[in-house]
Amino acid sequence: MIRGIGWLALGTLAGFAVMYLPMRFLAKEPPLEVIALAAAICFVPGLIVLIATRPSVDRPVEVKIISILLATGFRMTAVIVSGVLLYFSLEVVEDHAAPFISWSIVFYLVTLFVETRLLYTRLLWFCEPSDRKLE
Repeated sequence: MIRGIGWLALGTLAGFAVMYLPMRFLAKEPPLEVIALAAAICFVPGLIVLIATRPSVDRPVEVKIISILLATGFRMTAVIVSGVLLYFSLEVVEDHAAPFISWSIVFYLVTLFVETRLLYTRLLWFCEPSDRKLE
């Protein structure tokens, strides 16, 4: 579990490092607070999903796949709702709306990739070998 959280944090930081220079040219330079908030609204739901799907390891494959799909829906809803709430409650986010949305999309895609990889690896690895075949 700790390793999964570490991979999620590392993926978020790597997404920032890789996209910082291109994003400076695409969107005006926001304060670091805006970038940190964009990262947080994507990282926290990913963390919740990793923790919440932990008990699904011992469940049948169908339940595992449904839990992954529900987790993705929760993640998307949590990011959108928290982004809208931050926009209407913090002036710094409202003043830098375009960079906030751009960074949120970057962090959402990065954390989605890392989280999905971790979930599929963890949940499907414990399947019976006959369940792993795609027919």
